[in-house]
Amino acid sequence: VNWCVHSQFSLELVAFACIYTKRCINQFVIAYTNKILSNWENADVVTIDDVIATKQIRRISKADLRSMQQQANIITAQVRLNNDEE
Repeated sequence: VNWCVHSQFSLELVAFACIYTKRCINQFVIAYTNKILSNWENADVVTIDDVIATKQIRRISKADLRSMQQQANIITAQVRLNNDEE
Protein backbone atom coordinates (compact mmCIF):
# COMPACT_ATOMS: atom_id res chain seq x y z
CA VAL A 1 0.00 0.00 0.00
CA ASN A 2 1.28 3.45 -0.84
CA TRP A 3 0.25 5.10 2.40
CA CYS A 4 1.11 8.63 1.28
CA VAL A 5 -1.43 8.30 -1.54
CA HIS A 6 -3.93 5.77 -0.17
CA SER A 7 -4.56 7.44 3.18
CA GLN A 8 -3.17 10.89 2.58
CA PHE A 9 -0.57 10.22 5.28
CA SER A 10 2.40 12.55 5.18
CA LEU A 11 5.82 11.18 4.34
CA GLU A 12 6.83 12.23 7.86
CA LEU A 13 4.12 10.02 9.42
CA VAL A 14 5.07 7.03 7.28
CA ALA A 15 8.74 7.52 8.22
CA PHE A 16 7.68 7.72 11.87
CA ALA A 17 5.80 4.41 11.50
CA CYS A 18 8.94 2.81 10.05
CA ILE A 19 11.02 4.10 12.95
CA TYR A 20 8.40 2.85 15.40
CA THR A 21 8.44 -0.58 13.73
CA LYS A 22 12.21 -0.79 14.17
CA ARG A 23 11.88 0.32 17.79
CA CYS A 24 9.20 -2.29 18.55
CA ILE A 25 10.67 -5.37 16.95
CA ASN A 26 14.33 -4.42 16.36
CA GLN A 27 14.01 -4.84 12.61
CA PHE A 28 12.06 -3.41 9.72
CA VAL A 29 9.17 -5.61 8.56
CA ILE A 30 6.83 -3.96 6.07
CA ALA A 31 3.85 -6.08 7.17
CA TYR A 32 4.29 -4.81 10.74
CA THR A 33 4.50 -1.22 9.51
CA ASN A 34 1.39 -1.74 7.37
CA LYS A 35 -0.50 -2.95 10.44
CA ILE A 36 0.63 0.08 12.44
CA LEU A 37 -0.50 2.43 9.68
CA SER A 38 -3.82 0.58 9.34
CA ASN A 39 -4.41 1.01 13.06
CA TRP A 40 -3.59 4.70 12.83
CA GLU A 41 -5.89 5.10 9.84
CA ASN A 42 -8.72 3.41 11.77
CA ALA A 43 -8.07 5.77 14.68
CA ASP A 44 -8.36 8.76 12.30
CA VAL A 45 -4.88 10.06 13.03
CA VAL A 46 -3.06 12.04 10.37
CA THR A 47 -0.07 13.56 12.17
CA ILE A 48 2.59 12.39 14.58
CA ASP A 49 1.02 14.64 17.20
CA ASP A 50 -2.29 12.81 16.66
CA VAL A 51 -0.55 9.47 17.14
CA ILE A 52 0.96 10.66 20.41
CA ALA A 53 -2.21 12.40 21.64
CA THR A 54 -4.41 9.35 21.00
CA LYS A 55 -1.89 7.10 22.74
CA GLN A 56 -1.32 4.96 19.66
CA ILE A 57 2.23 4.45 20.93
CA ARG A 58 2.84 2.86 24.29
CA ARG A 59 5.82 2.30 26.55
CA ILE A 60 8.00 4.95 24.95
CA SER A 61 9.31 7.92 26.90
CA LYS A 62 8.61 11.47 25.80
CA ALA A 63 12.31 11.93 25.09
CA ASP A 64 12.33 8.87 22.83
CA LEU A 65 9.19 10.11 21.07
CA ARG A 66 10.87 13.46 20.40
CA SER A 67 13.92 11.62 19.07
CA MET A 68 11.76 9.47 16.80
CA GLN A 69 9.95 12.56 15.54
CA GLN A 70 13.28 14.29 14.81
CA GLN A 71 14.46 11.19 12.92
CA ALA A 72 11.26 11.21 10.85
CA ASN A 73 11.80 14.90 10.06
CA ILE A 74 15.37 14.20 8.93
CA ILE A 75 14.28 11.30 6.72
CA THR A 76 11.53 13.42 5.20
CA ALA A 77 13.94 16.27 4.48
CA GLN A 78 16.45 13.87 2.90
CA VAL A 79 13.81 12.31 0.65
CA ARG A 80 12.57 15.73 -0.45
CA LEU A 81 16.13 16.89 -1.12
CA ASN A 82 16.83 13.78 -3.19
CA ASN A 83 13.61 14.31 -5.15
CA ASP A 84 14.56 17.93 -5.82
CA GLU A 85 17.95 16.83 -7.17
CA GLU A 86 16.41 14.45 -9.70
